[in-house]
Amino acid sequence: MKNKIILAAFIPALSFSSVYAKQIFPAEIIGRDLLVPGMGWLGHVGISTTYMTSPDGMQKNADQVIEVLNENPVGQINYIDNFKKRSKY
Repeated sequence: MKNKIILAAFIPALSFSSVYAKQIFPAEIIGRDLLVPGMGWLGHVGISTTYMTSPDGMQKNADQVIEVLNENPVGQINYIDNFKKRSKY
């Protein structure tokens, strides 16, 4: 009986956490590998953001990332999907 109660509590908690694992809010730090051969630990980070017209925008899902690149312009705002697709991870 005790195992059934634990399982009944664990399954909703697991599904609840997976919903929020995919949600990215503004001002979160996100990262990816740089795909440099022989240096798998080398990575790149950015700050997530979204178009905001009020402070309520902090509750929205972020869809963009602010990153510093080795090209002009140095500081760029790109979509998070583009940021993630530039790496195999």
